[in-house]
Amino acid sequence: MSPLLVVVGLKEVLLGGARRFAEAVSDAAGTVSLDIYDGRPHAFHVSVLGGEPLPSGVTLLQCITEWSSSLAVREHMI
Repeated sequence: MSPLLVVVGLKEVLLGGARRFAEAVSDAAGTVSLDIYDGRPHAFHVSVLGGEPLPSGVTLLQCITEWSSSLAVREHMI
């Protein structure tokens, strides 16, 4: 199973499902990172597509970049 990054806002309707999913992946010996953003609703990250992006949306994009870059480094090491 490929490593997974699960991102969710603390006010997300699907927060419980995201937590259960991440736990199930971990229980199945998968690699999963669960990032929970305080006070953010569903799909908060799409704010970066508008004129005034939420700072947390910008932070999320930076985290995704770092996370995916770490995967590329790990893949080259194998």
